[in-house]
Amino acid sequence: GDEIFAFVKNKAKDGNFYWVFANVSASFDANGNIINYYSVRRAPNRKSISIIEEVYKILLEKEKKSGINAGVSALMDIVSSYKMTYNELIFNLQENN
Repeated sequence: GDEIFAFVKNKAKDGNFYWVFANVSASFDANGNIINYYSVRRAPNRKSISIIEEVYKILLEKEKKSGINAGVSALMDIVSSYKMTYNELIFNLQENN
């Protein structure tokens, strides 16, 4: 149920792909159960897309070869290489790159 910010690759009706910068958060009922998700999307920082595309390519290769856990591990390695947290890196790419 944690909120996440991410660059998301979407597929348009015409088959082309496009990137968005998304914020996704859960909505909860009175008992604390997730009942829905709320997503706000905005234009990504175009200067960061080439970096995100390279990361995405690496993650897809890892996941195809060794499964989703390998992709998650690769993402954490990439984030660590920047000496930032995931959120710091994502916000830095969106705001400053």
